[in-house]
Amino acid sequence: MTLFSILLGAVLVSLIAVSMLAMPALVRPTLPLGVSVPRSRVDEPVVRDAVRRYRAIVVGGWVAAIVVLVAIAPVEPSIGLLASVLLCLVVSVVAYLVPRTAIQRAKRDQGWYDDVVVRIVADSAPAERPRPPTWWFAASLALLGIVTAIGIAAYDRMPDPLPVHWNAAGVADAYAEKSIWSVFGPLLIGGATVVGLYALSFLVRISPVRGLAADDRATNAARAFAVRSLTCSMLGRLMLGITAIFAWTSLLSWSDDVSPAVAAGGTIALVVVLLLVIVIFLWRYARAVRGAGTGGSTVDAAAAAADAPDDDRHWKAGMVYVNADDPSFMVQKRFGVGWTVNLGHPAGVIAVVVLLALVVAALVVPLALA
Repeated sequence: MTLFSILLGAVLVSLIAVSMLAMPALVRPTLPLGVSVPRSRVDEPVVRDAVRRYRAIVVGGWVAAIVVLVAIAPVEPSIGLLASVLLCLVVSVVAYLVPRTAIQRAKRDQGWYDDVVVRIVADSAPAERPRPPTWWFAASLALLGIVTAIGIAAYDRMPDPLPVHWNAAGVADAYAEKSIWSVFGPLLIGGATVVGLYALSFLVRISPVRGLAADDRATNAARAFAVRSLTCSMLGRLMLGITAIFAWTSLLSWSDDVSPAVAAGGTIALVVVLLLVIVIFLWRYARAVRGAGTGGSTVDAAAAAADAPDDDRHWKAGMVYVNADDPSFMVQKRFGVGWTVNLGHPAGVIAVVVLLALVVAALVVPLALA
């Protein structure tokens, strides 16, 4: 049983490490570790050294997480799994925050933007919108419907109490009295998650993708469409993957004769497939974000010499965006994949408050009903 917990933990911390190692390639070269630098400075030794230190710390965190997992999991599988994942996450955050200060210091002390032409890129033309992931949404709902039908047919034969939680070894360690909620609650949560992701895809379709000052309108539009399309496609695959996990968990809960090996093995297989989908997405996203220059298009001299705005003051730690003068509700992340809200915009503040309220409710409501 310990082997399954170690395998699952190793998969999770390895995904975190691989994702963090790939992050510098998922952003424009002029945003190393979330710090805006002129194109003429992207190959500065301080920039390369900072990125190398970042990756070295991430690798060190991965090794430490594996050591913790192997040391603790044989005694306490769940604690070993949780401790290794948390350690990997904490070290990844440190890896990001510490090396980037060297770039910021060199940029400030050497005045990297003092003689650089800066211009803001805006495109008022209607943007091409990718298709929403409707087929993935339909497939997810169909899978939920099939599993729900199985649950309805097998309701009278289900064990009472029902297993509702399994440890890292695949052994049930928590039970609940059989009821409509305990039987179908996970499927309802899965359905709500799928609907939320589908709704998010429509927001992605209209979210801004900042153009590059040195590229022409056609190139920036093509890059924006590729980023939006990939993100919508990823959300669709996430819908089906998350639905499969909820469906598998429900089927496990409805049966009392599934061996721990099958329970753990099936869960690990689903997680591995989902993680592979994410890794492939990150690779494709990096290619889209770093798409080839101007593609042979004509660009005027002023544009070719221009750089993106140096607006570090609006980015807290390169991750949190606060700009009351920016009308955008959502902006592209400087480090990582996707978008983040503008906390200087009233809608951004409301969105964060609502999200925090949902998280608190998800934690408190189950405890109140217990």
